[in-house]
Amino acid sequence: MVVDCIELGILPDSSGCGTFLPDGEEPMYLEAGDAILFHRGTVGRWVVRETLRRITLDFPRT
Repeated sequence: MVVDCIELGILPDSSGCGTFLPDGEEPMYLEAGDAILFHRGTVGRWVVRETLRRITLDFPRT
């Protein structure tokens, strides 16, 4: 995944969990109710342990 904007990901209060593995950084464990901010150029991989739903808000370049 490559992010070309600032993206706020919110995992709604439901079930689910996973880990985001950003290249060259520490893994981020996420579960329902968490929020994560991706900066432009973020590259990484998701490992989904339980099916989760992600809502994103994109803030494109201006």
